[in-house]
Amino acid sequence: MGAGAGWIAGVAALGLSLGGMAQAEGRPITLHLEFAGDTAATLVGMGEWVTISAFYAGIAVAPEAPLEEDGSVYLGDETLRVFPADQTVTLAGPPQFVPAGWTDEVLINVNVFTARFAAEDNLIDCDFIDGPVAEVALAENTIRCGLIAP
Repeated sequence: MGAGAGWIAGVAALGLSLGGMAQAEGRPITLHLEFAGDTAATLVGMGEWVTISAFYAGIAVAPEAPLEEDGSVYLGDETLRVFPADQTVTLAGPPQFVPAGWTDEVLINVNVFTARFAAEDNLIDCDFIDGPVAEVALAENTIRCGLIAP
């Protein structure tokens, strides 16, 4: 059997193994990051960056789904570190496939905070996003950040 046949067999096996998987709302999520007043300039002057943390989960609907303490099913996460400037960033979105039956709806929670390169405490107070991926991926998502008063 040639190398091409082995590759085809491998792809076929992958397709069969995905039979127990359901496709998630795997589209990218766009976030508009905005900084109030001199927030960005202050962070830049300190050498500080910003962390964007996204957490994907769902409410468990299958008894075999591995549960978190709050009854949710962990589906993945992603973290971006960006320079503190008004900008648009794109999250990859949740995993393309989740085990079939684990959850009916994929949820996302996005938080933004300082990367703690220059200070050990978080220095900014930011909006957050929390909701169904299907809605968040289609929405205009603006996260505004300001300095936390000392």
